Amino acid sequence: MAYKTPAIHKLVKLRITKHEAGPSLYIEVIVVYGYNIFESLNDFKEKCRKEIEKLTTMSISHFDIVARGIEVPKKEEK
Repeated sequence: MAYKTPAIHKLVKLRITKHEAGPSLYIEVIVVYGYNIFESLNDFKEKCRKEIEKLTTMSISHFDIVARGIEVPKKEEK
């Protein structure tokens, strides 16, 4: 899912904890410079939640996503 989101450079850490109410997710990502971090993380979180719940038929009980760093794209030389 991260490779389909232009604002997310890469996924750094993923932790899944099993609970009676459903799985709990913790994700750390590197975001791309120039995007609104708050909006990008919320969009990515909702896309992940929907996709995981669709594929596993389990409701996610808790979902945390953290921007661990920022990737500054290198300028292309002409």
